[in-house]
Amino acid sequence: MKILIVEDDEKLAQMLKIAFKINDLSVDYCTDGKEGDKKIQNHGDDYDLVILDIMLPGLGGLEIAENIKKKKIKVPVFILSARNNKEDINRAVKLGVKDYFVKPFSFSDLLEKVKLVASK
Repeated sequence: MKILIVEDDEKLAQMLKIAFKINDLSVDYCTDGKEGDKKIQNHGDDYDLVILDIMLPGLGGLEIAENIKKKKIKVPVFILSARNNKEDINRAVKLGVKDYFVKPFSFSDLLEKVKLVASK
C-alpha cells in the first residue's frame, strides 16, 4: 500500500512516514498544499490513500479533497487536522472523505483505519 501525506508539520509527516514504514506501508509526503494537489493530479493512481491536513500553505486540504472529487480520482482520503468544527467535518463528509482524525490523534486508531482501506 502506498500513502501520500500532505502535512505542513514536517516532523509529524516524517514520524508518520517512519511509523507506517515499520508497518510495511510505503509513504510519500509533502508539506505544501499546491505540491500535494499536483502530485495527486499527476499521480493519483499511484496512491492507495491520501492523508490531508486542512490548514496547509498554498492550498488547503478540503480544497484538495474537492479537486479529487471534481477530477473523479479514485483514491480514498483521510483528514488529519487540529480543526474540530462541524462545518469542516460536514464539508469533508460531503466531499467523500473516508475518515476525519483530530490532532492530537491515536496512531493505532489511524493505522487500524488505514489497514481497513488496504484490505478493500
